[in-house]
Amino acid sequence: MNRREFFKQSILSLAVLPTLTKTLGALAQEDSSPSTKRMAQIRERWNTLSPEQREQVKQRWARFKSLPPNKRKRIIRAWKRFKNLPPARRQEVRRKWQRFQQLPPQRRRMLRQRFIKWKSLPPEKRQELRRKYLQNRRRNAYLLRRMQMQKMRQQQGK
Repeated sequence: MNRREFFKQSILSLAVLPTLTKTLGALAQEDSSPSTKRMAQIRERWNTLSPEQREQVKQRWARFKSLPPNKRKRIIRAWKRFKNLPPARRQEVRRKWQRFQQLPPQRRRMLRQRFIKWKSLPPEKRQELRRKYLQNRRRNAYLLRRMQMQKMRQQQGK
């Protein structure tokens, strides 16, 4: 499985299972033997799923369990980071993921390549590029405001 497929499957596994968030949390905890009460909650949640959803969960769980331990740990860490985000930020992440999914395949491929390239940069270089980006963004916003003001003045002078 290549990195892109792994990333896609990992994110899909995490994104499609919001109804089982607490279930996955229990499974990801150090204590691998949830209490009877916790197991009852998990069973109850499982029983609310349709047969198709159950099958999806089973398939994704089997895929997850077949991954090497280091990849499983990475997925669990990412899931925990997501779960610990404020609700507004989680919603933003979901919205951006949905927008990404709607992009044409060529555009998604290009963005993935840029992301991989970005992650391979040394932290100092990333920091420098962020700084330059913010400077340009501020400058461009300033220029845009100036142009808008000039346009308003011209319209008022007519």
